[in-house]
Amino acid sequence: MKIKTKDLVLAALLVALSIIIPQLAFLRIPIPPTTVTISAHVPTIIAMFVNPVVAVCAALGSALGFFIAVPDPTVPLRALTHIFFALAGAFMVRKRVNIFTVAFFTMLIHAFLEVFAVSVFVTVVAEADAKFTVDYIWKIVGGFTAGHHIADFIISFILLKALNKAKFIGNI
Repeated sequence: MKIKTKDLVLAALLVALSIIIPQLAFLRIPIPPTTVTISAHVPTIIAMFVNPVVAVCAALGSALGFFIAVPDPTVPLRALTHIFFALAGAFMVRKRVNIFTVAFFTMLIHAFLEVFAVSVFVTVVAEADAKFTVDYIWKIVGGFTAGHHIADFIISFILLKALNKAKFIGNI
């Protein structure tokens, strides 16, 4: 895949945003055993509308940003899972799948993988806390991830409309 200069610049900007957003502590809401950072997925979601390479770069930038900002290792581990929803979304966008379908399926992938990452970390790596049962993790992590994904997708959609109008991104 040949990368256009415009896509490279968009990738750099989106990666920079992906690294900066986790540093803004006022956007972070702690919900044990996880956190929710408002707008953290926006650069990755926008990147899905550029191309798959840019989407992966933005997701990796997010993981790096959380690695720098948050001492809890589950948070950057969860951010690494964004690579998969970003890739799936980028390929669906390339196939011109309806944006609501893209939002729904990427939300499912996102929530499932974050629940999986937290479950593995909490039950295997960390000393299992009795209050963090698998059921609790599914409800809290899965529920908040799904809601957070849709909220960030709405923010991204508004920004994508503006970027489309400005002729920066043409896939929407």
